[in-house]
Amino acid sequence: MWDYRVMVRTWPTGEKTYGIHEVYYSKGGKVKGWTVEEMGPHGDTMAELRKDLARMRKALSAPVLKYKGWRPRP
Repeated sequence: MWDYRVMVRTWPTGEKTYGIHEVYYSKGGKVKGWTVEEMGPHGDTMAELRKDLARMRKALSAPVLKYKGWRPRP
């Protein structure tokens, strides 16, 4: 299962940036991973684009997650 979530990333300079990421969950509902890069809305039709943007807007109401360094497993 996945959804969009806002994540805050703290850079080595101390600067913080916010972005929307796809976040993936375990069957128990715990966060198990996320996209490295922020996501932008997309769709093959205008209706799909609107639906994707609505899911992203919903992420603005959920608690912000902290982005932590992530590396794909070999």
